[in-house]
Amino acid sequence: MRIAVIGMGGVGGFFGGKLAYAFADSKENDVFFIARGDHLKAMQEQGLTVKSSEEKFVAYPTEAVQDPSEIGMVDFVLFCVKTYDLETAAQQIVPLLKRETLVLPLLNGVDHAERLRALLPQGKVLNGCCYIFSKIESPGVISQGGGVPRIVFGADKGVGLPEISQDQLDLLANLFREADISAKFVADAEVAVWSKYLLICSLGGITSFFQKPVGAVASNPEQRAMLLTTMEEVYAVAKAKGVQLDEAIVKKTMASVDTFAPESTTSMQRDFEKGSRTELEAFSGYIVRTGRGLGVPTPAHEKVYEQLKPLSK
Repeated sequence: MRIAVIGMGGVGGFFGGKLAYAFADSKENDVFFIARGDHLKAMQEQGLTVKSSEEKFVAYPTEAVQDPSEIGMVDFVLFCVKTYDLETAAQQIVPLLKRETLVLPLLNGVDHAERLRALLPQGKVLNGCCYIFSKIESPGVISQGGGVPRIVFGADKGVGLPEISQDQLDLLANLFREADISAKFVADAEVAVWSKYLLICSLGGITSFFQKPVGAVASNPEQRAMLLTTMEEVYAVAKAKGVQLDEAIVKKTMASVDTFAPESTTSMQRDFEKGSRTELEAFSGYIVRTGRGLGVPTPAHEKVYEQLKPLSK
């Protein structure tokens, strides 16, 4: 199987690194990294180092490139860019695609699969999300911590997988298994994607709004109440869109926040602190726009969006 990973940050770097390491001596599987800048140069010269509390290894891909057209067509694309780079990255991977190529996006938003299906002329786009705390520690080095990383992938309700054979799905599941990646296929990936989004969209927005770590927000009654409201608004938008989330998901998600290390920060909060590009448009921006279109009030997210928009690149 020919595998390409685009977006070699914390997500793509970790899962792509696992794939390349597992299949380094394989005659059946080739793994290609698509990256740029110092990170690409470091991987080309010394491989990709992946570190966690459980393991440390160096992965050597079949090839690491900036231009995907150098790779040729592949069987599977793991699509792990930031939401604001989706359109550009979609154009880049067109030369990789044949009709049967599977594309699995692991992004932080909720509409990435739909957007990719509209942009790609060929290939079969799954939907999915991942649960992982990871980052680029330095060029060519990925660090991961905080639990066992896992992927959830599958179809979207109403979209189905009529053109994707069971053999393809089994092959993908086996690929993850052989690479020691925890991955689960689900019939309705939209639920999994929105369930994760309810947390990261709300917590990312609130920690960025107050510029405080998770513990400080969770222990402040007024800030905690605003976090709860933002979660309730995401739930309301999802329900209006017909996404069948667990009725207790807001309560469960708030409870999970209390298990985080008090000093934890969110990726969007760190992006604002560094003056980097942020995923505000995919988070509160999306909820505000979608809520308006569906007639669902989202005043808490509107407040977050209005304050952070002028600061967002």
